[in-house]
Amino acid sequence: MTEEQKPTNEAPAYRRGSISSEKSATQQASDSGGLPDLPKAAKTDIAKEREAVRGTVTYLLMLLLAVVLLLGFYAAMQSEETWMNVEDWLHTTVPAITALLGSAMGFYFGSQRQ
Repeated sequence: MTEEQKPTNEAPAYRRGSISSEKSATQQASDSGGLPDLPKAAKTDIAKEREAVRGTVTYLLMLLLAVVLLLGFYAAMQSEETWMNVEDWLHTTVPAITALLGSAMGFYFGSQRQ
């Protein structure tokens, strides 16, 4: 047997820790609360995307409220019988939409202060 082929009792280099002194991705993840650190450029990209989504959701909820109110106004102009049904429909939908809109606007504008 040559010297290269002889078995040794030494642990492989990766087990001794001599291959790299840097932490592995799983060690970084456990140190930072579960996620590995992202580069600064990726963090700003995520922040921009998050801001765009917040704004889009807020504007869509505002549009939904406007559509509901306009439909209610249009239906109320049709006849007296229709007004009774529209009134019930508006009493159901408008508070739900305004609650969602208020939450979205508070979240959107509250996040801009940070």
